[in-house]
Amino acid sequence: MPATVPDPPACDPYFSNNDIHVMKPRAFPDMLDDTWAVGSIEWMGRYDVNESSQLIKEGPVYYRVGYCP
Repeated sequence: MPATVPDPPACDPYFSNNDIHVMKPRAFPDMLDDTWAVGSIEWMGRYDVNESSQLIKEGPVYYRVGYCP
């Protein structure tokens, strides 16, 4: 019998490394290799595949750093 898994929270797809966030484009890097959320311009850490962030989508092109409720 297969196990059932609950549906992920609405913001679950927006957890990834900062490189993926930039490619999607939910974030952008600066010249110092820091990463910033599109819209809120909140700092997310280094622009690196080893740095992960959780973003919550608040509008079509507005993301903020945060966690699922």
